[in-house]
Amino acid sequence: MNFTVSYGVIMSEDRSAQINVKSMRYPYKFTQNMNFSGNIGISDGWKINFTSGYSFENKKLTTTTMNISRDLHCFEMTCGIVLSPYTSFNFSFRATSQMLADALKVDKRNSGSNIDWY
Repeated sequence: MNFTVSYGVIMSEDRSAQINVKSMRYPYKFTQNMNFSGNIGISDGWKINFTSGYSFENKKLTTTTMNISRDLHCFEMTCGIVLSPYTSFNFSFRATSQMLADALKVDKRNSGSNIDWY
């Protein structure tokens, strides 16, 4: 089991504000984010990985992803899920042998789009 938390501060120009005539530059703004990730081995062969974060500027969670995998000796099953705002999933069942990996596989993907185009 592993869990990581990180905190970041980014200083950048605030282009939505008025430009400072003396310096001919935009004022600076600070953006803060907290990110976390981890992995868990629930039992032999089962693994779960996840990543997410929190934007203090937007006051909401950032894109969250989770991957579940199962080692089935000669085959491997994986499922990846991406949550809001870009919801999607992919499922894969394939042979672990390099020679058979392309021939013996099942892939299923779905991507929903929550993007607002202006």
